[in-house]
Amino acid sequence: MPVGTKMDIEERLRLIETRLSDIEHRVEREGSDAAPMSKTEAPSEEKHPPPPPGALRKEPLSHLQMNPAKTEKQAGLDATAILGWSGVAALVLATSYLIRLAIDAGWLTPVRQMTIAALFGGALIVSGFLIKERNRRYASLLPAGGIVVLFLADYGAHLYHNLIGPLPATVGVIGICFLTLVLGRIFKSEWYALFAVIGSYTGPIFLQSLRSTPSDLSIYFVGWGLLYCWYAITSKQRTIYLLAGYLSFIIFDAVWKMGGLSDWTVALAFQFIQFVLFAGTTVAYSIKNRDPLDEQGAIAHLPLLLLFYFVQYMLLKQHLSDWAPWIAFASMAVLMAAYGTAKGRLRDSLAGGHLLVTVYTAIVLFHAGYLELIPEGWAPWVGLSLLIISGLHLLWQQAARKWWPLYLAVGLIFVQNDGRLMIGWNLAEVYGYQMLVPLYAAALYAGYWIIKNKPELAVFKGWLLYLGHLNAMAGATHIFDGRLVISLAWAMTATFSLVISIRSRDLFLGRSALFIFAGLGAKILLFDLSTAAPLIRIGCLIVLGLALYGGGLLYQRINEFSES
Repeated sequence: MPVGTKMDIEERLRLIETRLSDIEHRVEREGSDAAPMSKTEAPSEEKHPPPPPGALRKEPLSHLQMNPAKTEKQAGLDATAILGWSGVAALVLATSYLIRLAIDAGWLTPVRQMTIAALFGGALIVSGFLIKERNRRYASLLPAGGIVVLFLADYGAHLYHNLIGPLPATVGVIGICFLTLVLGRIFKSEWYALFAVIGSYTGPIFLQSLRSTPSDLSIYFVGWGLLYCWYAITSKQRTIYLLAGYLSFIIFDAVWKMGGLSDWTVALAFQFIQFVLFAGTTVAYSIKNRDPLDEQGAIAHLPLLLLFYFVQYMLLKQHLSDWAPWIAFASMAVLMAAYGTAKGRLRDSLAGGHLLVTVYTAIVLFHAGYLELIPEGWAPWVGLSLLIISGLHLLWQQAARKWWPLYLAVGLIFVQNDGRLMIGWNLAEVYGYQMLVPLYAAALYAGYWIIKNKPELAVFKGWLLYLGHLNAMAGATHIFDGRLVISLAWAMTATFSLVISIRSRDLFLGRSALFIFAGLGAKILLFDLSTAAPLIRIGCLIVLGLALYGGGLLYQRINEFSES
């Protein structure tokens, strides 16, 4: 080993030993200086200041989510729940097989079967209370299985064995549902309330007495709806009233139609009452619990809202055809009032409520307003007016994205009428259709000019611009007769687009002019030259040549400022 290298290593080891010795002396000196604290002496706040408020909450959320210990704990809870539910299901299934075996062998009479089933359900509930102190969440699985057994025993005693009549069976369902809600409060589990909702709302399917008349069925559902809406608000569980709303509309409509009930006025009144009830509950829940509906929650509520609209409208269309659109507008006003109430009380933007209101408004305006009320002759003019109104709204609105349902409805109306005008379908009923296509083109160009500087709407500017070019080209065919004049109009449109793009330094507009030039060349070469007179052919070729050459000169300017 070289001498220099050995000396360097020895010098480094000597320095390390010196530093370790200094550290040991410093630790010993600090330990001897620290006086022992008496039992009555409080720790000094100056030496050990408390952590600032919220210091422990500054841990990044991503760190909490990626904590391996919590992940393993959560996985353990999930596995425990799966094992618990599987065990309860196996017990219920084993009891069912035992009863079935006893029936086949003649050991049990129907009364004994139902008694054993009811006792088994009660035993599961009692077992849950016995182990509740050890693990409340896991213990709650046994009473949940007991509730299922009690429901099956009640329905089986009435439907299968005819041991009890409709009234005792109904009283049994009501009693089991109330017991379920009580157990849900005791065990603090949302599952019990969901079981109660399912058990009570499926009752009319199995119990004939509950669906004898539409009024009895309506009273039954409205009563449960009031109870579950109150329970959802007080227990802070949106899922309860949401599930009740879905089952209420679906099961009532199914039972009403399957039962052949003819009193449609009761059905109509019930649907509107349910709409007001669940819309009011959504608002009351948000205000009472200071929990505004977010967009994810709004998506869960949206199918229920659409279900109400279409079920109600089908009934109205069948019996009150003239009033159907206006009643739909009334329901829209009720929803807007509910949203306004929640927004005023919470003083928040309410993104979820805004989404629900705009989607429902867009559907009502498109379906009940446009499709049902607007005559065929005025439909294209309505489409043009709505496009202009939407453009003005975009000028005044900063957050345009949240109004997308209304813009989508306007776009559908506009595209439908624009396609009708361009293909010339049934235009005899349309007033002043010759001028509509050029006006559509102007509106589309204006729309492009409005949104081209809005980044959130940039994806639509190409559609507006190219659709505007198509309308401008189609408008020339509606206004002019001669092929040469139409070609000249197309050439002027393309040239004008290039001029505007140069003056405004709009590269996108300038490149879109190539679309018009391509259309002009295809029109002349494929159509005009084949059937036109010689002079018209010459004129068309001259127009094409001048347009293409002049367009090339202008396009050089576009390339210049695009490269700069």
